[in-house]
Amino acid sequence: MKPFLIAVALFATLGFAPEGLKIVVGIKDGKPNPQNADVQSRKVDTVYFQNSGSEAYEIRFTDKTNGSPFQAPGTPADKSKISLRAFQPPSGPFKVHDLATPGKYPYDVMVVRGGKTSRAGGGSVVVE
Repeated sequence: MKPFLIAVALFATLGFAPEGLKIVVGIKDGKPNPQNADVQSRKVDTVYFQNSGSEAYEIRFTDKTNGSPFQAPGTPADKSKISLRAFQPPSGPFKVHDLATPGKYPYDVMVVRGGKTSRAGGGSVVVE
């Protein structure tokens, strides 16, 4: 075996596996930043959602076929939403489900006022 492969195998065995990216999607005034969160390494990258605004929001994945990248395919839409209260620190981590297919997973940012919701913006999680 080559020395590099031996080192990688040894680090993984000892719990020193490579650390993934921590992708934080900030929501302010209903707009996500970044608008397209790119998960390049599904095994180790994690996604967090943070609400920087004074209103509560819900993240609702809108793709009828694939749903949320964080849930198994076929999971009902109401199980895929993420609730964010006002001024919430990063919520997560959300990790891409093993059965999620590569692609773009669009979502709506819904503002919650007085028990009613309306669309305030949208974005996507892109899974490589």
